[in-house]
Amino acid sequence: QLNFLAGGILLNQQQANKAISFLKKALEYDSDLLSAHASLGRAYLNLGEAAKAIPHLKSALITDEDGSLHYQLARAYQSTGERELAKRTLQKYQEIQKSVQLEKARLEKEVQITPP
Repeated sequence: QLNFLAGGILLNQQQANKAISFLKKALEYDSDLLSAHASLGRAYLNLGEAAKAIPHLKSALITDEDGSLHYQLARAYQSTGERELAKRTLQKYQEIQKSVQLEKARLEKEVQITPP
Protein backbone atom coordinates (compact mmCIF):
# COMPACT_ATOMS: atom_id res chain seq x y z
CA GLN A 1 0.00 0.00 0.00
CA LEU A 2 2.79 2.43 0.83
CA ASN A 3 4.52 1.74 -2.48
CA PHE A 4 1.24 2.38 -4.29
CA LEU A 5 0.70 5.62 -2.36
CA ALA A 6 4.24 6.84 -3.04
CA GLY A 7 3.90 5.97 -6.73
CA GLY A 8 0.55 7.71 -6.96
CA ILE A 9 1.89 10.84 -5.33
CA LEU A 10 4.86 10.95 -7.68
CA LEU A 11 2.61 10.36 -10.68
CA ASN A 12 0.30 13.19 -9.62
CA GLN A 13 3.37 15.42 -9.30
CA GLN A 14 4.24 14.67 -12.95
CA GLN A 15 7.19 12.47 -11.95
CA ALA A 16 6.17 9.34 -13.85
CA ASN A 17 9.74 8.07 -14.18
CA LYS A 18 10.14 7.99 -10.39
CA ALA A 19 6.64 6.59 -9.83
CA ILE A 20 7.19 3.46 -11.92
CA SER A 21 9.53 1.69 -9.50
CA PHE A 22 7.12 2.20 -6.58
CA LEU A 23 4.13 1.04 -8.61
CA LYS A 24 5.99 -2.05 -9.80
CA LYS A 25 6.85 -2.91 -6.19
CA ALA A 26 3.22 -2.49 -5.19
CA LEU A 27 2.23 -4.96 -7.91
CA GLU A 28 4.93 -7.41 -6.83
CA TYR A 29 3.23 -7.59 -3.44
CA ASP A 30 -0.31 -7.63 -4.82
CA SER A 31 -0.72 -8.24 -8.53
CA ASP A 32 -4.49 -7.81 -8.18
CA LEU A 33 -4.22 -4.19 -7.05
CA LEU A 34 -6.14 -2.71 -9.98
CA SER A 35 -5.55 0.90 -9.00
CA ALA A 36 -1.79 0.25 -9.13
CA HIS A 37 -2.20 -1.23 -12.61
CA ALA A 38 -4.11 1.89 -13.68
CA SER A 39 -1.44 4.18 -12.25
CA LEU A 40 1.41 2.20 -13.78
CA GLY A 41 -0.33 2.30 -17.16
CA ARG A 42 -0.74 6.08 -16.85
CA ALA A 43 2.93 6.44 -15.87
CA TYR A 44 4.12 4.46 -18.89
CA LEU A 45 1.80 6.41 -21.15
CA ASN A 46 3.11 9.70 -19.77
CA LEU A 47 6.63 8.57 -20.64
CA GLY A 48 5.65 7.65 -24.18
CA GLU A 49 5.86 3.90 -23.57
CA ALA A 50 2.41 3.01 -24.84
CA ALA A 51 3.16 -0.68 -25.45
CA LYS A 52 4.08 -1.12 -21.78
CA ALA A 53 1.00 0.85 -20.69
CA ILE A 54 -1.55 -1.27 -22.56
CA PRO A 55 -1.59 -4.43 -20.40
CA HIS A 56 -1.83 -2.41 -17.19
CA LEU A 57 -4.61 -0.17 -18.48
CA LYS A 58 -6.52 -3.22 -19.76
CA SER A 59 -6.17 -4.90 -16.36
CA ALA A 60 -7.76 -1.93 -14.62
CA LEU A 61 -10.66 -1.25 -17.04
CA ILE A 62 -13.17 -2.86 -14.69
CA THR A 63 -12.60 0.05 -12.29
CA ASP A 64 -13.19 2.73 -14.92
CA GLU A 65 -16.23 4.68 -13.74
CA ASP A 66 -15.71 7.88 -15.72
CA GLY A 67 -14.16 6.54 -18.93
CA SER A 68 -10.71 8.01 -18.31
CA LEU A 69 -8.97 4.63 -18.47
CA HIS A 70 -10.71 3.82 -21.74
CA TYR A 71 -9.54 7.15 -23.13
CA GLN A 72 -5.95 6.50 -22.04
CA LEU A 73 -6.07 2.98 -23.46
CA ALA A 74 -7.37 4.37 -26.76
CA ARG A 75 -4.41 6.78 -26.82
CA ALA A 76 -2.03 3.89 -26.15
CA TYR A 77 -3.56 1.81 -28.94
CA GLN A 78 -3.32 4.79 -31.29
CA SER A 79 0.35 5.27 -30.40
CA THR A 80 1.13 1.63 -31.15
CA GLY A 81 -0.68 1.67 -34.49
CA GLU A 82 -3.68 -0.36 -33.32
CA ARG A 83 -6.18 1.94 -35.02
CA GLU A 84 -9.19 -0.38 -34.90
CA LEU A 85 -8.71 -1.13 -31.19
CA ALA A 86 -8.23 2.58 -30.57
CA LYS A 87 -11.48 3.36 -32.40
CA ARG A 88 -13.49 0.75 -30.46
CA THR A 89 -12.01 1.81 -27.13
CA LEU A 90 -12.70 5.47 -27.87
CA GLN A 91 -16.32 4.59 -28.68
CA LYS A 92 -16.62 2.84 -25.32
CA TYR A 93 -15.13 5.95 -23.65
CA GLN A 94 -17.77 8.10 -25.34
CA GLU A 95 -20.55 5.76 -24.20
CA ILE A 96 -19.32 5.92 -20.61
CA GLN A 97 -19.03 9.71 -20.77
CA LYS A 98 -22.57 10.01 -22.12
CA SER A 99 -23.86 7.78 -19.34
CA VAL A 100 -21.99 9.80 -16.71
CA GLN A 101 -23.42 13.06 -18.09
CA LEU A 102 -26.96 11.67 -18.12
CA GLU A 103 -26.61 10.46 -14.53
CA LYS A 104 -25.19 13.82 -13.47
CA ALA A 105 -28.10 15.66 -15.09
CA ARG A 106 -30.58 13.28 -13.44
CA LEU A 107 -29.02 13.83 -10.01
CA GLU A 108 -28.96 17.61 -10.47
CA LYS A 109 -32.61 17.57 -11.41
CA GLU A 110 -33.42 15.34 -8.45
CA VAL A 111 -31.85 17.66 -5.89
CA GLN A 112 -33.10 20.85 -7.50
CA ILE A 113 -35.03 23.00 -5.05
CA THR A 114 -38.21 24.47 -6.43
CA PRO A 115 -40.52 27.02 -4.88
CA PRO A 116 -43.70 25.70 -3.20
